[in-house]
Amino acid sequence: MEHSSWMEEQTAQTRERLARIEEIHAELADAQAVGRSPDNQVTARITGHGRLAEVEIAAHALSRGDAEALGRAVVTAVNAAFAAAQTMNRERMAEVVDFSTYDAMLEQLRTPDPADGSPPPVIGY
Repeated sequence: MEHSSWMEEQTAQTRERLARIEEIHAELADAQAVGRSPDNQVTARITGHGRLAEVEIAAHALSRGDAEALGRAVVTAVNAAFAAAQTMNRERMAEVVDFSTYDAMLEQLRTPDPADGSPPPVIGY
């Protein structure tokens, strides 16, 4: 294959991939991920773009009068919703993005340093 032909093909594939990423990004604007507290008293919804859209608190949860427990339930529900949104986004983007190199690098960063046994840095996704 001629060099310019190969470049044109690569450019076309990249444009197609970018167009699909833009489509997925637009679709995720309307998507929502849900998280709940273990007792199902609090439900949180996160948009596919990572914005907190809604927090629902059961009426009887308010009447308990335990503000600390309610606060923990809200945090748990919101964190669960964020985790679900990350999973949703990753699954959708995996259609066009190969995460294997990224995953391998993260695994290396999460592995303690054998020289000094220091813990891995706090890294997420």
